[in-house]
Amino acid sequence: MKSKINLNLNFKKAQVIALVLLLIAISSILTVTAFTQVSRFRNFGKRSIEKELALNLAEAGIDRALWKMNESPAYTGDPTPVALGQGELKVTISGVAGSASKKITADGCIPTCSNARVKRVA
Repeated sequence: MKSKINLNLNFKKAQVIALVLLLIAISSILTVTAFTQVSRFRNFGKRSIEKELALNLAEAGIDRALWKMNESPAYTGDPTPVALGQGELKVTISGVAGSASKKITADGCIPTCSNARVKRVA
């Protein structure tokens, strides 16, 4: 009789150990999944902010071009990118065929125009 009780206790201990190991495995999987999702969300947010910054730089390039053209009608853009804030902007002005109008193209780049991670054109 004594051996039967001892066998039942060993079996219960094995069940508890198996259950604990299962709970540890499940919690580990959930933790890794949560950290992965947080990392993706953080990268998505960073990328979204960089896109917005690049667009703001491109719009600032249009404003700069209009200001420079008011100062000097012969202004044709900047030969090299202009550093501003966390990025650079590049302005190109070209004539429109068959008219006296000019086309202004401004590129906003994060971090630089030569090595742009994000680029927006206005």
